[in-house]
Amino acid sequence: MRDSKSVKRTLFEAICSQAYPPGVRLESIQQLAAAHGTSKTTVSKALKELEAEGRLERGPGRGYFVPRGGPMAPSRPGTIGFLVGSRHESEPIGSLSPGHRDTLGGMQEVLLAGNRSLLVMGGLVDDGGKPAEFPLDALRARHLEGLLTSMVYRVRYLVELSAVFPAMAVLDMDASDLGIDSVTFDNLGSAVKIMRLLVADGARRIAFVGGPFPFSPRTMIPHRYDPCARERLDGWRLGLAGAGFQADPALVRLTQQRQPAIVRQVVLDMVAEGVRPDAVLTEFPFDVVRALEQAGVSPSEGPVAGWTYASTPREDLRGIRYAALCDFERLGRMGIDMLLRRLEKPDKPVERELIEPGIVDAEGVPVETAIVD
Repeated sequence: MRDSKSVKRTLFEAICSQAYPPGVRLESIQQLAAAHGTSKTTVSKALKELEAEGRLERGPGRGYFVPRGGPMAPSRPGTIGFLVGSRHESEPIGSLSPGHRDTLGGMQEVLLAGNRSLLVMGGLVDDGGKPAEFPLDALRARHLEGLLTSMVYRVRYLVELSAVFPAMAVLDMDASDLGIDSVTFDNLGSAVKIMRLLVADGARRIAFVGGPFPFSPRTMIPHRYDPCARERLDGWRLGLAGAGFQADPALVRLTQQRQPAIVRQVVLDMVAEGVRPDAVLTEFPFDVVRALEQAGVSPSEGPVAGWTYASTPREDLRGIRYAALCDFERLGRMGIDMLLRRLEKPDKPVERELIEPGIVDAEGVPVETAIVD
C-alpha cells in the first residue's frame, strides 16, 4: 500500500504537468484512494499537506481544487537552475566543491550581464539518511527558464530531466548522445599528453589510480560513477600504446569512492604488494603524493601527475610533476552561453564542446609545447 508521501508526490506531479489544470476539481478522496491503491486516510493526509503548501484549495462541500493561478508562483523571470550532485561520501548532500564554486563564478558573470538569476540546488537530497535524486516534481514547481547540471551522472535521470527542461545543458560530462547540450573537459586528450611527457622523462612503468567506476550495475551506486575516470583511464592506455608499452593490470588501481583516506590506502596497498611504478597518473594527485611519501617513496622515485582545479594555488603544485588544470570558471561561462543559445533557438542541433586543460609543471610553467609530435 502506498504511503502519503508517494501519493502526494504523484498528485503534485500531475498538478505541475497540468494533468489537473488550474481551476479543476480533483476526484473524491474515495476515488483517489481506489486509483492509487491506498486508504482514504492516506489520501486525505496527502491532500491536506498540498493544501497547506498552497498547491490545492478546498471548498466546503465541494472537495479540492487546483488554484486558478497555478500550484505555485513562478520564480523570478529569467531564473536558471543549477543542479549540483555531491561527489564525496564525506561531504554533505549537495555541498559545493571548489570546482563548483569556480563554476558558479563563471555562470554569474554571464547571467548578471543578461539580467538573469541563478538558483543553486543540491542534485542529491537526503531521503531518510540515504542520498536520493532531486525529485522532478520539486524541480517543475520552480518554473525555471532552463537547467544546468554538474556531477549528475545517471543516464535515465538526465533523460527525465531533459523531458522536463527543453533548455538544458550538462557540465563536466558528455551527454550529447542523449540529445542534451554538453560542455566537458578533454580528459582523454589531456591524459595522452601527460603520458607522453612522463615517457619523455624516462618513465616506463606508469600506474593509473582513479575512479569511481561502474564495476557492476547491481553493486555500483549510480551517483558515485564518474565518467571522467573512464576517459582518463582510456587516455592512460592510449598513451602506453603510443609509446609501444604494454598495459600491466597490476599498475591499474581503481576506487569506488573518492575519499582521501580510501585513495591513500589503495596506493599503500599497491606499494605493500611490491608494485613499484616509476610514475603515477592519477585523478587524486595530492592524495597519491601523500600516500607515496608515507610509504617512503620520494617524488623523484615516483613522480605523480594528474588533474586539479585551475584555481589551485601554484605553491600547492609543488610535488606534482605535471598538473592538468581544469578551468571550471570557463566551464560555467561556456555552459551558460550554450544554454542561452538553446533558449534563443530551441530547434538548433545538439551542441558538444570540449575544454582542453592546460598542463603545467611543478612550478606552474606551461609545458604543452614539449609534446609536439
